[in-house]
Amino acid sequence: MNSDRFILVKTVDMLGSDFTDEEKITLGKGELGCFILAKNSDDIILIDDQKARLVAKEKSLKVISIPAFLLFCKRKAIVSIKEMRENVEDLKEKDYYEFSAEARELLLK
Repeated sequence: MNSDRFILVKTVDMLGSDFTDEEKITLGKGELGCFILAKNSDDIILIDDQKARLVAKEKSLKVISIPAFLLFCKRKAIVSIKEMRENVEDLKEKDYYEFSAEARELLLK
């Protein structure tokens, strides 16, 4: 296991957030928490859900799609082709995420 890889877990206070009631109903708690963290840290959000993407952009948050993020990782040699294949298959099998034919080709060639 690579000791340089880790996941940081943070607790987010949802009270006092500037989300409308409609946004709170439309978005999941995970998305809302992610948006609050990104706003506080000026980080980029990895998201493909169209409704959530629109809300994020309305809140002036920076967003990137899953294919764009994975392509960046491939081009910077952060992820090997073997790992990329595993990620693409895991996303399909576990999250029912489908890549376009063009994105799949770019990621796996």
